[in-house]
Amino acid sequence: MKRSLTFSTASALVVTTCLVAAAASREPATVKLVDETVTLFITFDNNRTLKVTSKGTKLPAGTHWIKSLRFTKEDEKGRTWELRTCGERLGGVKNITVASGQEKIIDPGPPIALHLWCKQGDPPNDGEVTLTFTAVGKYDAVYYPGAFLYGKRPPAPVFRIITESGKTVHQGRFDVTESNGGCRYVWRLPPGLKEKYKVEVKCAFGPFEYKSNREGHFFEIK
Repeated sequence: MKRSLTFSTASALVVTTCLVAAAASREPATVKLVDETVTLFITFDNNRTLKVTSKGTKLPAGTHWIKSLRFTKEDEKGRTWELRTCGERLGGVKNITVASGQEKIIDPGPPIALHLWCKQGDPPNDGEVTLTFTAVGKYDAVYYPGAFLYGKRPPAPVFRIITESGKTVHQGRFDVTESNGGCRYVWRLPPGLKEKYKVEVKCAFGPFEYKSNREGHFFEIK
């Protein structure tokens, strides 16, 4: 009789331990943002959306593949602006992997870096300079070059070209490729211009911080 009781007790302990372990394996993780001023909306491949703040959000354990990211932030007037990734250009944030019970802090998104290039053509097209740039967040995710206000698409970025002597020789507005967020403009050089020049770009990012990676850099004319 004692032997039977001992066996039953041991069996019960094994079952209880297994149930506890199984429950622990199903415990969700907690995902948090670093920045307290923004809210992140992650859309996964199954079209499920997860809202993430600095306070933390529960997410089941496993690897979750990301379809798109959206950040929202209020300005000083209380208006909500939205920053969106472009297409599948997610850089190093294609998925998020979490373990049961894990607290994971993530920091994608702003501030935004404007990756600017200026390329003068070879003869006979050396009288043209092609200006291009993309708006890139952390981990190389590409964002639309401007923030949406109440869902309205922002105007295309504008620029001006300034010589070393401080003279503005050209200004214009970029063409934006909707599918990938790329910006492009072809500038025809003024006859006789030989001075180095820099390009100042302005985007409608609202309260989101951004800066050109070529801030203050002067380009040469062949």
